[in-house]
Amino acid sequence: MNRYLLSASRSKVTSIILANELTYVPLPNRFYSTASDSSVLEYVLDALWTVFDNILILTPIEPPIDILERINPVGARIIMDKNKSPPEMLSTALEFVETPVTVLVSGDRPLLKPNILFTVGYSINQYEVAIPRWKNMKVEPFLASYRTSVLKKFVNKLKSQDDFYKLPDMLTDVLYLSVESELTALDPELYSFIELKSFNDREKILKIIGSKC
Repeated sequence: MNRYLLSASRSKVTSIILANELTYVPLPNRFYSTASDSSVLEYVLDALWTVFDNILILTPIEPPIDILERINPVGARIIMDKNKSPPEMLSTALEFVETPVTVLVSGDRPLLKPNILFTVGYSINQYEVAIPRWKNMKVEPFLASYRTSVLKKFVNKLKSQDDFYKLPDMLTDVLYLSVESELTALDPELYSFIELKSFNDREKILKIIGSKC
């Protein structure tokens, strides 16, 4: 893809990070330009900004000031509300989305690979959603792309974050991306699908980061 076409494609997608308290957990420094630890959020952003121009961060808690200062150059817009459920927060965020495609990414995936994001974001074409699916039929709604108009229509019908897993069943034109077949070719270890759900997961992630270094 030439530079013009890549630029045109980037402007058609908005990525939304769904943050939580573990999104701000410290990890080893990611960047050559700083000497401090990096947060999980910075790892996620480092993958996202190479693929998408428009980035929103939805967070139920206020990010630490030092992290805000470090992510400021990325230009991500932060939307914070302590009193709303994830679907309600997403509904608010979608008011600011002007692109035809929205990519949802949970803020607990520090090992995301840009080529996975690129495939998920730009494979959607005219489908309503492009979503990774495992052999056991489990889907990944927080590493998926959606037609923005479709997401705006259905988000108010969702009551909790768990309801996002039911969303593909509510749609008719769904593109399932096989994790084990299609996406393993892009991320052989499937690190993009490792989520930091506890501090025990952090130790596992630290080992992976250490081995990669």
